[in-house]
Amino acid sequence: MTVGQDRNLTCTVPDVYPADHLTVQWLLGDTVLKEDKDLETVDGEVQTVTSVFKYQPRAQDHGQNITCRATLNIRSEQETRLAVASMRIRSFQKDPVISGSDFMTVGQDRNLTCTVPDVYPADHLTVQWLLGDKVLKEHKDLETVDGEVQTVTSVFKYQPRAQDHGQNITCRATLNIRSEQETRLAVASMRIRSFQKDPVISGSDFMTVGQDRNLTCTVPDVYPADHLTVQWLLGDTVLKEDKDLETVDGEVQTVTSVFKYQPRAQDHGQNITCRATLNIRSEQETRLAVASMRIRSPPRYLSMEVLPSMEVEEGQNVSLWFQAAGVPTPSFTLIRLLDNVELHSPNGTFNLIDVGPEQAGQYLLNLTNELGHLSRHFSLSVYSKTVDPGQFDTKTVVIPAVGLSLVSMATAAGLLKRFLRRTKANSLPISGVV
Repeated sequence: MTVGQDRNLTCTVPDVYPADHLTVQWLLGDTVLKEDKDLETVDGEVQTVTSVFKYQPRAQDHGQNITCRATLNIRSEQETRLAVASMRIRSFQKDPVISGSDFMTVGQDRNLTCTVPDVYPADHLTVQWLLGDKVLKEHKDLETVDGEVQTVTSVFKYQPRAQDHGQNITCRATLNIRSEQETRLAVASMRIRSFQKDPVISGSDFMTVGQDRNLTCTVPDVYPADHLTVQWLLGDTVLKEDKDLETVDGEVQTVTSVFKYQPRAQDHGQNITCRATLNIRSEQETRLAVASMRIRSPPRYLSMEVLPSMEVEEGQNVSLWFQAAGVPTPSFTLIRLLDNVELHSPNGTFNLIDVGPEQAGQYLLNLTNELGHLSRHFSLSVYSKTVDPGQFDTKTVVIPAVGLSLVSMATAAGLLKRFLRRTKANSLPISGVV
């Protein structure tokens, strides 16, 4: 019998006379369910009498005894005969239920469970798992208990794929008894949590100081995208947070966040980070994209170092080191203004070898890249080796004779004046100016 489906039970009492003295009772356990006294009979004949009891099976009645008690009453005598049957109630009234199909993660195994409640006989039950129309697994030898109405479970270990998102997973339960079978279905739309790929930042290369740039963070294959939050960070500082991103309900999709950034020269080489976080219930997962910013800027912050100094003796070597910021790296050109001789350096280092008087004077340093230039003037002084300013007494000057002739006062004064100028020039050089 099947739970909830009316069944006519028949009790047949053969060869009865007088049949009009026969009473038939139907009992479940000790409870009388029905009593038939006015049975259809034929007078004066030995006959077979039947009693029909319309019964609606309940699952809890499975295995209970149903009794037909027939009693023949003649005057003060009565005789009773019994028929007892154990009820086998086919219980398969409830649809299966699938659990575990929500918010699965791509590539992470998940146990899906199909629960089939109140089944009898459970050893005749077959459960199939289907994806679309394709059978993935069939369970025939399920764990059951003989003779009991029971709940049966089938577990299917499934590894989600992103392309299965939104597909139907079906649990098909079939009860086969003799030539009859009944099938019940549970269908669930799979919600596959897809967050397997790291974000990608684009637009961070070769920005220019002061010129706005849209940086884009692309987060591929996300579900559910409406649970995604994207943050932009410079170092540890959060610059922007996107919570209300443009998404499509029910689809695995690629999500983009755009951050309008105005580059600063000091940010060159700093890391810009896109932090994407998927929040589902009490769980969250975070993925990062980090890019080093390349910010183009004109030359700036010039520094200079000279060894041994800006005042050197004739024949010495002079090394000049210049440093400056700028992207692309500036080129360095050193120009001697006296004759416009140019020296070039890729790294800002210049070496003047065996300097002489002709290398003294004003210099111009030019730094250039494609975004601008920077200039700086300085001077270099060179001592002559011919005169040591410390060997002369400034109060006594010896004027050499010219041949055997007498030197006039005017001539002597001219020679003295020229000598003093030369001495002063060699002993008091001009300091370098940066």
